[in-house]
Amino acid sequence: MSKRRGFSCPVCDSLYEENELEEHVQSHFNDNHRWNEVEYEEVQCQFDGCGLLVDMKCLEDHLLAHEFGEKADSSPINDDSLLAAALQEEETNDLTRKNDRRAENDIQLAKDLQKQAEKELEEKEFKKLQEKYGMTSNGGYTEQFNEKMGKQVGRNVSIGDYFQKKANMMCSMMTGEDTNETRTTGTITVLTNYYQSGNIKGISQVHLSSDTNHYAADVSDNGWGCGYRNTQMLLSSLLLNPLYKDHIEQKLGMLTLPSVPKIQSCIEEAWKEGFDQSGKEQLGGKLSKTKKWIGTTEVAALFRWMNIRARIVDFHKSQNNLHPLMFQWVKDYFTQNSDEQIPPLYIQHQGHSRTIIGLEEYSGSAENQLLIFDPSSHKMQLIKSIKPPYTKIQTKALRKSLHQMKYKQFQLVFIDGVYKSECDRNAGKILSSIRIPPD
Repeated sequence: MSKRRGFSCPVCDSLYEENELEEHVQSHFNDNHRWNEVEYEEVQCQFDGCGLLVDMKCLEDHLLAHEFGEKADSSPINDDSLLAAALQEEETNDLTRKNDRRAENDIQLAKDLQKQAEKELEEKEFKKLQEKYGMTSNGGYTEQFNEKMGKQVGRNVSIGDYFQKKANMMCSMMTGEDTNETRTTGTITVLTNYYQSGNIKGISQVHLSSDTNHYAADVSDNGWGCGYRNTQMLLSSLLLNPLYKDHIEQKLGMLTLPSVPKIQSCIEEAWKEGFDQSGKEQLGGKLSKTKKWIGTTEVAALFRWMNIRARIVDFHKSQNNLHPLMFQWVKDYFTQNSDEQIPPLYIQHQGHSRTIIGLEEYSGSAENQLLIFDPSSHKMQLIKSIKPPYTKIQTKALRKSLHQMKYKQFQLVFIDGVYKSECDRNAGKILSSIRIPPD
């Protein structure tokens, strides 16, 4: 039977004429011509660990199944199932990637929010520090006087006293001299008599600085003026010492004690001459007409500007906020100084400064005590605290033990002579500190 181009058999794909096709198809289903007689070519799957015999027609699908991690077998694989599995896996992978990206975004968002919160907290704390140390305040000494005194008129201050104090303040602003309204004189002499009375038990020896006046903060600088008042205390002692007196007069243009505003302008002059440029930058190069606090570097710069060598000692390591090394250093300062006129010490800690005027040495195991002038103590409190008949309780306001001076860090300023040459003075424009213990 000849085969010509015609209709394709749906079973074996052979071509037949239309009138022959039906008979041919039927022959496939006769008993002597079965479906399983169609020949198949099988090959062994070479995929690692498989080895199954697979029809060549199904080999590509079989290998694809391996690729998608499905268990391959020798039966024909449905293309739709493979496609569905591939799509399912891709969808799962997409979902995993989306979840991973979402988790990464959430983590980054949390980090950004945390950074923002930390930044806002830092700015808030910085603003508090600026306000605390007078960095953002408007006005200064005279403005605070007018504000505070104006509120006290008719209450604690009469109209007459108000105008008298205002006249004194205006005169002080013009001359640069302090009004001395908060000054207490003769305290060192009184203390000398107090210790010589012999009524103080347990004290083996007392060391006192040269005569030093106490200056208390007043309504004009209350809350920010401690550094200036301690500078006045130190100046009151140095003005009585011939070694320093002329240097102070030459720079201040007067032998009387300068006012707080005068000290502010003098520190600005020291900055202009090149002293402590880093401190100048931190304080914006301006103190006058502000309530900015000053510390050891500003005090040291001021005295160096006056040709007086002022050194800074930094007690930067504590023992549970205690500083026995500082107490020992103060004792050595007073005992090893052969000069009868020993200047007091400026002492600074976080948030406040004071003036050390001496030290009590105790016998036995008792702790030594510092003797301190505090500008926050009122003038009348100091006068009433020391008077005959002398008792130890009278000096309680002045006496500070090791455990009463618990702060993380202390800095001291001590006076160490004058500069002998302009070269030494210029070298003193760059401030450094003596660190105890050494690094």
